[in-house]
Amino acid sequence: MKEKIFTILLTAIIVGGGVYFWQNKDEKQDDTNEPRFQIAEPVVAPVTEKNFPEQPASQQQSAQKPEKFTINTAKVGDIVKGLKVISVKPLLNSGREIKFEGQLTLTGKYSFSDFGGEYILSDLDAESTAKLPDEAFNWFYFSNQGLAEKEFGPQENSGTTTIVIDNFTMAMVPDSDAGGNFATLIKVLKK
Repeated sequence: MKEKIFTILLTAIIVGGGVYFWQNKDEKQDDTNEPRFQIAEPVVAPVTEKNFPEQPASQQQSAQKPEKFTINTAKVGDIVKGLKVISVKPLLNSGREIKFEGQLTLTGKYSFSDFGGEYILSDLDAESTAKLPDEAFNWFYFSNQGLAEKEFGPQENSGTTTIVIDNFTMAMVPDSDAGGNFATLIKVLKK
């Protein structure tokens, strides 16, 4: 709405000034130091509903509410729950790997996964889960396992922790269990 008003005002100024200069193109400047042209006052039409009808409610709502994030529609530059998508890559046949910019503080259970042979964060609490895109898994592998091992201790240790992560990457193949969440462990706030 503001852009339309600005565009009309700017157009009125340009057209009004152009018409004035065109009408006075044959006038000659005399020997006084007075300017040859004077800037005309712009003529601005009043803003009314007729000039700018309100958008239908359905258009207003869609303009204010972004589409729901899905792994298939994500694109670089999207903002998802405060995280910026910085990379989107194909994965296997129909999957995608999406990398986000922004740190997150998460609370969940840390443990060593015999399946993957790595430390993971799983069983995120409701507040932490709400910070992630809707399609994200509820667990993370750490890309820096050395720091995870230092912070969490021997492989048999497990417990509840609050951590800060960065470089969150979501890898997923739709309609399958393939993929996962990956992140860099920045620091452990509570263990």
